[in-house]
Amino acid sequence: MERELDRTIAPLELVPQDITRVLLNLFANGFYAADKRRRETSDPAFRPVLKVATRNLGNAVEIRVRDNGTGIPPEHRDKLFQPFFHDQADR
Repeated sequence: MERELDRTIAPLELVPQDITRVLLNLFANGFYAADKRRRETSDPAFRPVLKVATRNLGNAVEIRVRDNGTGIPPEHRDKLFQPFFHDQADR
């Protein structure tokens, strides 16, 4: 895991349970995809990476989570923001 955190971000008011749930899901999916690619690759130099970056946008905070895993299959991309969508075949 690599971190690039903006130290200029002031404390935020948010619902801890909500942000924790979101971040845990993003991290779990990213770790899963990166590890899956590691298991499937024949490249011994491949290094799984999950990168988290934050950025102060003035009146907002941006959080980016990126991995170098297998990616999201094209047939699932349009369903990404549908509530309760989960691909059971991948797990």
